[in-house]
Amino acid sequence: MNRYYCRPIKLYVCLVLRQKDYLEVLLFGHTNGVLLFPITIPFSTGRNLCAYVNNKDYPWLCEWLVEKDLAHPTYRSLIRNNFAYQEFKFKKEN
Repeated sequence: MNRYYCRPIKLYVCLVLRQKDYLEVLLFGHTNGVLLFPITIPFSTGRNLCAYVNNKDYPWLCEWLVEKDLAHPTYRSLIRNNFAYQEFKFKKEN
């Protein structure tokens, strides 16, 4: 499993993609394997390997995903509770 340094939280992390009724992407601490938090919201995009990222709670997330080449924006968004959650297409192997 690949590890990536996440400067905003000052930890090495890894991502786990889990397909449910929607794509769930989880962020784990690399050194201890502890689940830090899900980085996506529980809402289906209807598209393969796509998910809405939680850029409301983690405003640095979109830039970090692109910087580490983990996912790329689709330029679609979901408006929920007066906030626009950005859709990203994740790479299969993280």
